[in-house]
Amino acid sequence: MTQVNYQTHPENQSYTPNSMVITVDFNKQNETSTSTLPKLKTNINNLSNLPEKEKINHAVNPLTAEDIERAKEYFLTKEERYSANNLRDYTLFIVGINVWLRISDLVKFQIHHLFDQEGNMVDSFVIHEQKTSKITEVVINTPAKEAIVNLLNTKDNWDAEDYLFQNYRTKEPLTRNAAWRIMKKAEEALGLDYSIGTHTLRKTGASQAIQKNPDNNTVLYMVQERLNHSRPEITMRYVKQHRKIMSDFIENCGI
Repeated sequence: MTQVNYQTHPENQSYTPNSMVITVDFNKQNETSTSTLPKLKTNINNLSNLPEKEKINHAVNPLTAEDIERAKEYFLTKEERYSANNLRDYTLFIVGINVWLRISDLVKFQIHHLFDQEGNMVDSFVIHEQKTSKITEVVINTPAKEAIVNLLNTKDNWDAEDYLFQNYRTKEPLTRNAAWRIMKKAEEALGLDYSIGTHTLRKTGASQAIQKNPDNNTVLYMVQERLNHSRPEITMRYVKQHRKIMSDFIENCGI
């Protein structure tokens, strides 16, 4: 049973009402699933001639757990003019879903951010967020470190000032537009029925953290804090969990 308690943290006294509890069972199959529906005996013609269905919405969405794995495989195997781009794009994806930064900050990673003076990879470093100008600690977890090391090993030498996610012709960092095109090509290649973009990386990591810990209000608070949101319901809407909650709510209200 998933219980999301929106009671404010003691440090945040601005939010009222004091609590709001939403309870949804994410694991229970709906009683009116397709397996219990009457068998369709009629024919429906010309379905193939209809225009493509409109996607869920035009805002970017987090990837599902299944689509995360499909995306990993895609980024490693997609056809590219420059093969090095595959591992760069894969690493951008892996680091993006693990550090939860905006793309404008992610593409500015330089080698000196990632290592100390002895050449050891650091566990975290501090940046000024481009959008908010806030000081943020960037924590590099094990999956992100592994992807970064594999990318760095594709070249014999890197300079401390090199950008990790660079245009290999200009040595400049990837632009936001270039990163957006990378994600939109993935959306098309994977045949997703929902929209994704560069913000999908940040949303995916946060969404998975909440889904993996559905009964843990501490996790929701930590995700909220990491994303710099003022209230937990903003976080739930941001990672699209409100849509799942609403869908289950409407299904359970069936008469």
